[in-house]
Order: sequence, then structure tokens, then C-alpha cells
Amino acid sequence: EECIITLVNLLEDNFMLAKEILGVFLNVNDPYVKEGIYCAVYGVVLRARNFNGAAELADAIVDDIFSGEEVYNNIIVRAHGKGIIDYLKYVGVEFKFDINKVNPPYNSKWYDNIPSTEDIDKYKIEYNKEINEQYKYSVNAIIDSMATNTGERAMCYGDFGRYTFEGWIEPWEHHFIAQDLSNIVTKTIFDNYGYDSELHGEFDLKITRNHYNNNSERIGKKYQRI
Repeated sequence: EECIITLVNLLEDNFMLAKEILGVFLNVNDPYVKEGIYCAVYGVVLRARNFNGAAELADAIVDDIFSGEEVYNNIIVRAHGKGIIDYLKYVGVEFKFDINKVNPPYNSKWYDNIPSTEDIDKYKIEYNKEINEQYKYSVNAIIDSMATNTGERAMCYGDFGRYTFEGWIEPWEHHFIAQDLSNIVTKTIFDNYGYDSELHGEFDLKITRNHYNNNSERIGKKYQRI
């Protein structure tokens, strides 16, 4: 939050620099970072006293978020992007693009294949008391945490999977099986967001061991929330 506020202050009344910042993070593969950048730019727009470069900024946002084969697949980023465009339109900025591009419904695609529990279990590291690299079990912590109160994992659900994740998807519970969605999330964490025990495992192991004495969260948990 402090980083976002600082960035808003740095970019205030400088839409062209805000556009450059978006360009720097154009291909970042961490949606958490993209959310923060777009939140900051949204703040810059709402605090603006002049709108020089606003049309160019809007063009960059539409190209980044709304012009691909699939609209950027993150509801918070999309909401920030749409909010920026809507506000600029409200204050009278004229655009060259079709404003309908930023309005839902979006062309998001559903998954061709929903991974099964067996598919997810292939990511697991089998316990071996001889293994020295304990950090590798950080992968298992994600899988266990994402187990919901439905399906094959109902008897060994994780607190996050049951209470947090299932709470988020409750409005759609009649349309989806919670564990199917959880499996999609888990596969995405490993295959798309690139969680890697070699990079993140040592940190996550320390957090897990000091769970009751530390306010920090596992990196794996961060990806679960995303």
C-alpha cells in the first residue's frame, strides 16, 4: 500500500510518465504487480489537475488490457483499467478507440481441460525421511492448503481451501464444483505463475515453521490469493 501511494505521488500530473511505467511492466507475469501498478495509475488519474497526455495513456491501457484475443484475465486489473477510462471519459477526454472495448462482457475463455485430483497429485513431492531438501515440500503446502470441503479431498481439506477459497466462490456454487476450481488454481500457480520450490521453498518453510509468531505469509499463499 505504501509503495502504491508513493508511486501516485511520483506520477502526479504526469500522464506520459505513467504511460511509460505501464510500458515497463507490460509483460510482467505476476498479476499482483500489475494490480499495484494499475491501482497507482488510477490514483494519479483521480487526483489529476490537468489532463495532458490522458488520451495517450488511455490508448496504452486499451492496448495492454482490452485489445488482445483475450481481455486480461484478472478482474482487479480489468476494473482499474475500466475505471481509468470511464473517469477520463467523464472529464471530457476524447478517445480514438471504440469505448465499447472496455465494457463487459469480456472475451475471457474457459478452460479446455479441468485438471483432476490425480493430475494435481503429480506435482506433489513424496515424503522421504532421507531427503535433505525440506524446502521442496513447500509445493505440498500449496496443494494441501487448496483442498476444499468437496470431492475427493473432503476429508483432508485445507483451511484456506475450505473457508477462504470456498467462501469466495460460494455465489457460483450451483455452477461449479469447488475442488475443480481449486485444481485449476493450483495448476495455474505452478504452470503459469511459476511457483518454484528452488526459488521460494526456503522462505515458505520458515514462514510455515513460525506460523504463530510471524505475520508474514507464504509466497505460495500469495499466489493462492491471486
